[in-house]
Amino acid sequence: MKFANHCRRSMLTPALLLLALVPATGTFAADVAPSAAPPAYVEECSAEKRCAPGDEADNCRTDFGKPDACKQKHAKDGFVFACKTRNPSRWNEIWCRPGKSGAAAPQGKQ
Repeated sequence: MKFANHCRRSMLTPALLLLALVPATGTFAADVAPSAAPPAYVEECSAEKRCAPGDEADNCRTDFGKPDACKQKHAKDGFVFACKTRNPSRWNEIWCRPGKSGAAAPQGKQ
């Protein structure tokens, strides 16, 4: 009887070890921004490209934890959303306020 229990335990140990390792061999994915932009990529969202000359610009940085932070910051100060840089976790938003020239701020796109 002791021999049978010993054999059963010794056969189960490798099987349990194998089952424990199987989930660890799968692939995992996460929402991680690329370490660098693709070589051909040119950022189109910048104050120089999106705000008119003479406009006041704000480069507001935010992230997925506070996605509306810049909108709340500029709710009543005359700034208009111009664009948002591409990044899934953390990004910059460009906000423009017409300067002394009186030119209208650009219409943003999200």
